[in-house]
Amino acid sequence: MPVQKGRPPVIGEHELALIDRLYMKERMSVRDIADVMGVSHMTVWRALREFDEAGAWN
Repeated sequence: MPVQKGRPPVIGEHELALIDRLYMKERMSVRDIADVMGVSHMTVWRALREFDEAGAWN
């Protein structure tokens, strides 16, 4: 079993999918998404960067 280092993730797979839907399909702003989800806007930006780096939007 791998050992996790650092802080535990703030958002999981379900929340990542929700961020993707709200940003790409509903065209919500990053700050509005953060307010709805109760996380910082930087957390939302990091999630969006993960999608981009993974090629999820291609």
